[in-house]
Formats: sequence, structure tokens, C-alpha cells
Amino acid sequence: SRVLLRPPLQKDIPGILRFFRENHSHFAPTNPIRPEDFLTEGFWEKRVHQIQKDFEEDRSCHLFLFLKDKEGPIGFANLSNIVRG
Repeated sequence: SRVLLRPPLQKDIPGILRFFRENHSHFAPTNPIRPEDFLTEGFWEKRVHQIQKDFEEDRSCHLFLFLKDKEGPIGFANLSNIVRG
């Protein structure tokens, strides 16, 4: 398969920043209001850590879509408010 869906890693931060910068106008109509530092490495260093923690604790699953032969994400998918019975 050429496509990989996985949580982000610290090494993905430059590509994540590029992805959101390049697609800002496309996502703007439907995005929630983002923090002022959303497009900074500092924000994403903390965010990637929180995403990993939330995944380990079964609270949410924030994934990025990668092509195996391309650096940086090409999409994302989020599942939140996960409740186990």
C-alpha cells in the first residue's frame, strides 16, 4: 500500500506545519478558531505529545495520512470523545 495512516511523530512537525500553511485557505471555512501559535514548532511539539498521550489513554485518535514516497502529511482524521463500554 502507498498510504499510511498514523499518529504524528516529532519528526513530522516540519511537514505538518507545511501542510497546514499550504492548505490554510482550503480549510479556513470549516476550521475551528485556532490558537495564535498554531503554525509554530512550539505548538506542535506540545500537540504531538498530547496526541500521543490521549491515544495511549484511549481518549482520542488524531491521525495524519502520509504517502510512503512523500515527506509530510497529505491529510488528517480525528476521532474524539472515545467511550469504551
